[in-house]
Amino acid sequence: MRCSACGSTLGEALPTCPSCGKDARFSVRAPDGGVYGPYTLHQVRLYALEGRIVPSAVLLSADGQVHSLQQAGIVALLPHTLQQPPAERSGLPGWAILLIVIGILVPVAAVVTAIWYPYRAMSRQSQGPYTSAQTATCESNLRQVSMALQMYRVDHSGRFPYEANWQPALSPYIAIQQLFA
Repeated sequence: MRCSACGSTLGEALPTCPSCGKDARFSVRAPDGGVYGPYTLHQVRLYALEGRIVPSAVLLSADGQVHSLQQAGIVALLPHTLQQPPAERSGLPGWAILLIVIGILVPVAAVVTAIWYPYRAMSRQSQGPYTSAQTATCESNLRQVSMALQMYRVDHSGRFPYEANWQPALSPYIAIQQLFA
């Protein structure tokens, strides 16, 4: 579009004419008589593409000239073109897809299980000659020793016992003395 005052080409996003400084925004008159705006040409083009401005709307310039959207080089979408047509279903029905997925997942799960069980059995054997009861007893003893160390530190201003006599130093904090055996 061109400026009505000086005839220079109007920038779409500019609110004023770059040559003469005249207001280059347009108001939009809807078919119901409502006037909206002012908008730059860029805004009008976006609103028309979104379908918020109908093709029968007209543009009113700041000096009162009336332009159609086609004169401004703007194409408005008709409301019925905004809606996407429903997608046609093609392919397999849902129950067939479910059967295919189950047919793939069950064998894959069987292979993973067949690989995992021997690995798990090997990892249990690699724990060493100790039984699980011995391991649990050892863990319990270590827990009691660590608790005794914490109590010792609380009573002795945050210090640990000396390396040479740590067992006798912790004996008042341990109820079962066979713990060290």
